[in-house]
Amino acid sequence: MGPIEAEWDRVAEETRATIEAAAFAPTLPESDRELSRAERLLAAGHANASTNPTAAIVYAFQAARVALKDYLPIEDEDLKESTLGRLIELSTERNLIDPAAAVVFSRLEMLGDLAHHSGRQVRTAEQAEEYVKMVKEFMTLLDHSPATVGRTAAWSAGSE
Repeated sequence: MGPIEAEWDRVAEETRATIEAAAFAPTLPESDRELSRAERLLAAGHANASTNPTAAIVYAFQAARVALKDYLPIEDEDLKESTLGRLIELSTERNLIDPAAAVVFSRLEMLGDLAHHSGRQVRTAEQAEEYVKMVKEFMTLLDHSPATVGRTAAWSAGSE
């Protein structure tokens, strides 16, 4: 096992542990509504997991990014103009997202970077499927976050 694969395993394990510690329902609610952009990206990730693991991870991370941005108040200029790292920092400081969701997102970003920028050491179908699952759980974590009281994430409301 190479250093990049070892790093993948370490960060993936930390991400799974954070998700489990957050104690949430592991699936998005099913309905007849049209899928949101984040859900469509996640479905593309799932569809590519076995045939093109790198593309699956890229689609899944884009789903996480879109879900996070859809979840946050668009009218906040500081948030709108922020990099992803600053967006997470500001959102956590302002109690707009649960700290566990912020940690999970940061780790998903780290795993996505490992997969996208590394050689073939990290990008197996199994890793892609695991990543897609973690992104789905991240989206559910956002939707069930204590900071969500009184509002619903865009993908679970059916809007974009």
